[in-house]
Amino acid sequence: MKNKLFQTWFFQKSLKYKLIAAFLFIILLMLLISTYLLYSQFKIIEEYDAVIDNMVLEKKISQVLPDLLIDYNDLIKNIDNPLKSQKYNSDKEHIEEIFRILDGRIVNPESKIAYRGLKNIARDIIMGCDKAINDSRNGDISTYSYYYNEGSRKLYYVDMNTAQLLAYEVGFAETTQKKIQDSNRISTSIGIGIILLITFTCILFSFTFSKNVTNPLEHLLIAVEDVKRGNFSTRVEIKDTGEVEKLGSAFNEMILAISSSQSELNKERDNLSLSNIELEKKIAELEKIQKLVVDRELKMIELKRKIKEIGGKSPK
Repeated sequence: MKNKLFQTWFFQKSLKYKLIAAFLFIILLMLLISTYLLYSQFKIIEEYDAVIDNMVLEKKISQVLPDLLIDYNDLIKNIDNPLKSQKYNSDKEHIEEIFRILDGRIVNPESKIAYRGLKNIARDIIMGCDKAINDSRNGDISTYSYYYNEGSRKLYYVDMNTAQLLAYEVGFAETTQKKIQDSNRISTSIGIGIILLITFTCILFSFTFSKNVTNPLEHLLIAVEDVKRGNFSTRVEIKDTGEVEKLGSAFNEMILAISSSQSELNKERDNLSLSNIELEKKIAELEKIQKLVVDRELKMIELKRKIKEIGGKSPK
């Protein structure tokens, strides 16, 4: 029903509005497709960049944790040294900041599993170091060696988990890069498709409009030829609501006006012919009367002459 209403609305519009509507439709379609492609490609590239940044941060965890153990060792030996404490806390805050960033940026499911394992090991190392530092400040240094050795041992698992995590991230980055390449190919294909669609649409509208314009004009030319031959009863029927129909209506009105004028002229000519006939009759009657008058005058002259002759011959 809606499609039928749209077709009725569209074909009731003039040719100018049809062309404008078709042009705007093509432009809108191109904008929508281009926007979708740009947005999709932007999201994929953004995802790829995030994976590369994640890999840098993940690698940094395995680099900062050994420094943290070294600073922990230095701090235990100088437990009241504020600079040593500040350096240890700085390493710890650096690792926590990396965790805060990575918590919301890792999207690959396999990477998330490896990341949780790495995070748990790092947190265990930090918690052990913090406990040993607190014990040392309370005068108990018996836990220092245990947590240091335990932390050093766990660094091996940190390196293993980091390597596994980076392997997953590299695989995900390659997959994302392939998506970018596929997106470029799809964009190219859709771009070609849009060009073909525009070409096809232009051909279709050209054919449709030429048919809607050429056929009525051919009928109009035939009607003009009929009028040239004197057939003022001819009419054109153009089923359209645009400029062509207006032209056909104007032609019919013009022919009607010419036909009406021609009828008036014929009527005036007929009236003039009748007047001429009446005038000729009157002229003929006048000529006849004139002839009778002339004959009468001639007879009167002849009669007078005879009377005169008779009067001249009478005896005195």
